[in-house]
Amino acid sequence: MNLSVFNSLCYTAGWFWCVLFGIHGQSTLATIGAVFLILFQLYCTKIKDMALYIQDVLLVGFSVPLGTLLEVFFIQTNLIHYANATKTLPPIWIVCLYPLFSLLLNHSLKIIKKNYLASFLLGFLGAPLSYIAGLSLGGLTFPYPLIQTWIIIGTCWGLFLCLLSKIANIVEKASAETLEDRDSKTDLELLYDGECPICKREICVLQKKDNQTKIKFIDISSKEFSPSEHNNIDYHTLMSQIHAIDSQGNLLVGLPAFAAVYARCQLLVTSTLLRIPFIKTLLKPLYNLFAKKRLWMTGRINTNLKK
Repeated sequence: MNLSVFNSLCYTAGWFWCVLFGIHGQSTLATIGAVFLILFQLYCTKIKDMALYIQDVLLVGFSVPLGTLLEVFFIQTNLIHYANATKTLPPIWIVCLYPLFSLLLNHSLKIIKKNYLASFLLGFLGAPLSYIAGLSLGGLTFPYPLIQTWIIIGTCWGLFLCLLSKIANIVEKASAETLEDRDSKTDLELLYDGECPICKREICVLQKKDNQTKIKFIDISSKEFSPSEHNNIDYHTLMSQIHAIDSQGNLLVGLPAFAAVYARCQLLVTSTLLRIPFIKTLLKPLYNLFAKKRLWMTGRINTNLKK
């Protein structure tokens, strides 16, 4: 079956499953059904198209916190009252609908990814209909007049769908870079501190994943290590952050180095995540802080770094 048709059927089935069980207080059953449909779709996509699988996994991940925030806004502004729910947080069965919906973006709704006007209009016109359907089934109530509620929900969902489409495009580009790295014919040298227990544990995991031996793991703490053989990068510089060098002499430092290594070790979702601009912006200061404090964290604060 075509993945677009399959995803549409899964979303429709998931919507009715979540709503019908959710409004009768069966949140656990609603959640189990939604999670099953999400995982089953991801499994089917992974078999047919790895690039789409990576994108779908990350969209599912992003849609949950974004959808939760949107629903919290609806509840806190008294726009929607859900059956069998608190007055502060959305019911779990509503949150489950967001990852289910996100799986449509790369399939039956992929036409809107490149057109933000279409994204906004779909959210503005289509989303309120879904809530009205939930209203007719007894899953929620609208305290305010229908037209006013439609305009607010539609506008919020239009903006939400524009944001989700933007994220989908960014993730698509990042996944293409990951697969390009995975399939690269160039070897990669990863220069790491073998005396750091945290680094050493990470390298052990990566060495097990690197079954095609695309990576040479170089311990800079080894007596045999020579900077002249590795772009003349001195020991102190290498100790400041992780470095990687490909066979063409290109230098990767910090998060880009991890992204390249993870791609070659088949950790494709993680590699793609590290290539997303706003994720890199969030993680870079955290990684820099770790790199700066790792000697203290591992009890090596008084280590002599002279090589």
